[in-house]
Amino acid sequence: MKSPAHIAINPMGKVPAIRHGSYERVLDTLSSLLCGRVHVAGDRFSTADLFLAAHLNWGMMTGAIEKRPEFEDYRDAQINRQAAVRALVLARDSLYAAELLLVGVIF
Repeated sequence: MKSPAHIAINPMGKVPAIRHGSYERVLDTLSSLLCGRVHVAGDRFSTADLFLAAHLNWGMMTGAIEKRPEFEDYRDAQINRQAAVRALVLARDSLYAAELLLVGVIF
């Protein structure tokens, strides 16, 4: 049973609710978290970095998230990781090979 205070904020009682917040405040909090950091959770690359960098990149690219130096620095650090660069090269080469196969150049 959910408490009356919880039900007052979230009548359905199923999904956590945020109160007294704003989109701008969320961006400010994220910006201050990322300031000077390479990784969002701990001192090593994790799926949290992959997830956040992808969303920041897409959001800034489409204009859904305002560009901030902290966001761009964080995104750039993730995109320029050696493993990320190798993965992009492999993906590019695989797509090129698939195109050659489709047009009959290789079989």
